[in-house]
Amino acid sequence: MSDESSAQRRDFAKFLGENGQLNVRLVPRPLYLQLLERYKADPEHIDAVYGELYWLWDLNARATAAAEAGRDASRADLALELAGEMDDRGWWKLTETFEQHLWRDFAADAASYADLLDPLYVLQEAEGWRDLHYAQIELPG
Repeated sequence: MSDESSAQRRDFAKFLGENGQLNVRLVPRPLYLQLLERYKADPEHIDAVYGELYWLWDLNARATAAAEAGRDASRADLALELAGEMDDRGWWKLTETFEQHLWRDFAADAASYADLLDPLYVLQEAEGWRDLHYAQIELPG
């Protein structure tokens, strides 16, 4: 059986907690941060979070200004710039909201993270699905 066919059969629902959301305890912190950064780079997710926090108008104004200036900047770049100008309270609220959205959306999007999750899945299957969030481990790949 090829790696691709075994990966297609992975039950990424094993990464979910009883509440149906991502159980971050099953994911080593460095890998969790990669998941979060990928999530935060998706324009759809950016708009959802910035909209929820009433910062979408600011983000859209920044995008308009960048376009008018002939500046080629991605939605993720503009969102990152805006986040960098926030005070600590705003930045932490933004980060918390992105995390909550990732946890909630993970079940529907898990397969899109397969390249990151596959080595962890193999490890968790071997180790019995335990808390690895602060474990000092290196995953292959």
